Amino acid sequence: MKLLCLSDLHRDCKVTKVKQQPVIDGLLEEHQPDVVVIAGDAHESNSSLNAFKGLSEAFKGYKVIFTLGNHEFFEKTPKQVLKHYQRKYDPDKYDVHCLDLIGHYDLDHVRFLGNVLWYDGSMSTLPMQNLYNWQGWADRLIDSGNFKYMDENDKCRKQIEASIKSTPEHMTKVLVTHCVPHQELNGHMRKLRSPWNAYSGVADYLTYLAEHGMEVDYSICGHTHWRIVGRVIGNTRCVNVGSEYWEIKHFILEV
Repeated sequence: MKLLCLSDLHRDCKVTKVKQQPVIDGLLEEHQPDVVVIAGDAHESNSSLNAFKGLSEAFKGYKVIFTLGNHEFFEKTPKQVLKHYQRKYDPDKYDVHCLDLIGHYDLDHVRFLGNVLWYDGSMSTLPMQNLYNWQGWADRLIDSGNFKYMDENDKCRKQIEASIKSTPEHMTKVLVTHCVPHQELNGHMRKLRSPWNAYSGVADYLTYLAEHGMEVDYSICGHTHWRIVGRVIGNTRCVNVGSEYWEIKHFILEV
């Protein structure tokens, strides 16, 4: 199965969409993937957006599996965002599927599972790092400052682990998250001691999964805008797609 892996499209305005569409069209024509996988931040926060319709149109009806990213949650609570996407989800009309809503999606021999995977602070590199102390860190906009990211991280982990445990033995497991599931997939801002690292993801989640008998075969992520491909952590082949806001990067993964 051929996966076209993307992340961080940030389709927030007409200009962005117009600039991106020729690139997307070219990728689809060249690779003709079985499925498009988007590791979060496909859009900016927009209460009127129908992401399923938009992605179906942008990707010409190809099957799309995506997760939400931190940018989809600005100015809202996580509960409000998930409720909005649940209302818009129409798999009979659009072949576009959000893992945050459904937990996992099975296609032939492959189970796609994952979600935004909110950070848990384990990647902190500076003393007393706190989400609300860092000027300019836009995630402070989530729920007007009441965003309890560690609680949300716990919900994400429980959903991921439930999907893994229910996976039939013969199926290949592909973990798709927005934030990174291991520190080796980080490098945020190209500075190991960046103040943003604490909010890049979870330092050793792939290790935790392996140690608890829940190892996945592949991991696809984004968020940090830092491209890391070919990394193998345990027995998990990993990709941080590494797109920038206006520069679409991609990776073709055969599973």
